[in-house]
Amino acid sequence: AQQARPAMPNAVAVPGAPMFQGTGPVAGGKGGIPTTQGRDSYLVYTRGNDGNEVVVKTLMGEYVEHGSNHGRKVYKKLPEPGGEAVDVFLYYWDGRDGPAFEGWWFGNKLGGTQVWSQCNSNNLTPPGAGWKIPWDGTVRPTLVVIAKSQQANALFETKLRETQQSVTEAEALATSSLEQVRAAVGDYTNPESLLAGEQVLVPASTTLATALKKFMDSQRGSTGEAAKQFA
Repeated sequence: AQQARPAMPNAVAVPGAPMFQGTGPVAGGKGGIPTTQGRDSYLVYTRGNDGNEVVVKTLMGEYVEHGSNHGRKVYKKLPEPGGEAVDVFLYYWDGRDGPAFEGWWFGNKLGGTQVWSQCNSNNLTPPGAGWKIPWDGTVRPTLVVIAKSQQANALFETKLRETQQSVTEAEALATSSLEQVRAAVGDYTNPESLLAGEQVLVPASTTLATALKKFMDSQRGSTGEAAKQFA
């Protein structure tokens, strides 16, 4: 459930920027879900086992750029198919009402009294950690806020590292297997020795084939600096 905080003045938008109070979907959306094309978006999730807590469950999801306030972008949570319709905004409030109110907030409207969480940060973008639940309580270290593009890059880099490790292990196995084959076949005149050497190479061949497939799969989406790891 939400927790009330002292009343604050009405939110003030950046000059020339429209105010959004969650009164309806952004133009261009279909089925009541706003389009996200060309706009920043963030993901909120938990690294812990608290995902079933009411507040944490309410905050988790994808947030899309939805106007601006106090020199920072505002984000609104996208509705989940079949989920309860709850307006959740991620926004920044400056220090005009005192240091206790300055920072990034999760609330049901800009500058409202019904809020779920706060982070004492004046970052230009939503901070990734340091969120308090409730807003005047202790920091919940499990709650994570991350740019959607950043998460995609992080997942891709993890996949690349795993692939790199598989290739390294396959190379080590292949080298070891070749040494065993040389020792087994001798002067290459004994058919039984040649057969034994062939059997030694089977596991290495399978491992190399698997590593090669992972490598090719990772290369399909590799771009920028991440792809250079395999150059």
